[in-house]
Amino acid sequence: MPGNETANHNITEVCACSNLCGESPLWDAGRRRLIWTDSDSTGLFEYAPDTGTYTQISDDIQVSSIVIDKKGYILLGRGIWAWPQSLPACAASASDVIHGNSFPDSGTVKIKLLDTFEDEVLFFNDSIAGPDGCIYAGTYYWEEGQMLKYGKLYRIRPDGRISILDDGIRLSNGMAFSSCNDLFYYADSGERLIYVYDYNKAEGGLKNRKVFVRHKGPGIPDGITVDSEGYIWCAMWYEGRIYRYDPDGKTVRVIKCPVRQVSSITFGGDDMDALYITSANSPFISSLMPAGFEKVRAVTGGSLYCIKTGNIGIMENKVSFI
Repeated sequence: MPGNETANHNITEVCACSNLCGESPLWDAGRRRLIWTDSDSTGLFEYAPDTGTYTQISDDIQVSSIVIDKKGYILLGRGIWAWPQSLPACAASASDVIHGNSFPDSGTVKIKLLDTFEDEVLFFNDSIAGPDGCIYAGTYYWEEGQMLKYGKLYRIRPDGRISILDDGIRLSNGMAFSSCNDLFYYADSGERLIYVYDYNKAEGGLKNRKVFVRHKGPGIPDGITVDSEGYIWCAMWYEGRIYRYDPDGKTVRVIKCPVRQVSSITFGGDDMDALYITSANSPFISSLMPAGFEKVRAVTGGSLYCIKTGNIGIMENKVSFI
């Protein structure tokens, strides 16, 4: 058992939503809602802490991760889609528009922005809005628990220009910018690593990649976030723990969760003092799975959880793609 571990009695199940793979929790401060996706289905959800209720808000396209736009949401999965609060005057062609669901509290549709780059179909996993107004997103290509080919890390500008920032990524996952916006953290679950890069906001570039954490436990690093003190938090899939690291990569706290497949985390609430944890109900049977994991399928996950850690998070950046 890792040192500094906190028992799970402080964790509350706030939504018994049975997500196949809950992912990409984000606090939308403007709407005072937590939003997240079930990336193994077509469900998008929101949770209102003041009423304790959750609602499915979309069910028409697969979404792996979400970025908050100043005029709606950007949805990433098999390509990138805009979900505006109001329909732009110049929408895409009819073949690139989904009419199945409207924006919450509005009446708009989803518009495809792109789905290929340099003749490669883009299948995104985690993503994040950068302090420069760009989207940083990683692709992954897995099937039946095995990697088909390596993924890449992209920077997508609001004008549609795309840059490849890194490649050779086995299983692209969580991303976070440091509280001072001078570092970028990036999890490659397939390597059981969290990388750290120097980040230059003016140029939007990454350089000097180094290993920040090499996880030696049974889990694999998945979603990550950063708190106001500059410490990094990581959900360890398969292991059922949340780790907090200091800026040097030293483990300073471990939170034991009631389920094994914890997928991602974010701070939220009006005071940004609630740590929300997504999880997955569908077992990920893969080459990365620890020995004996199939025997504990009953506690894989699927609910949304919350814990007050005594720490304060930082607001996510927003983009202007719509």
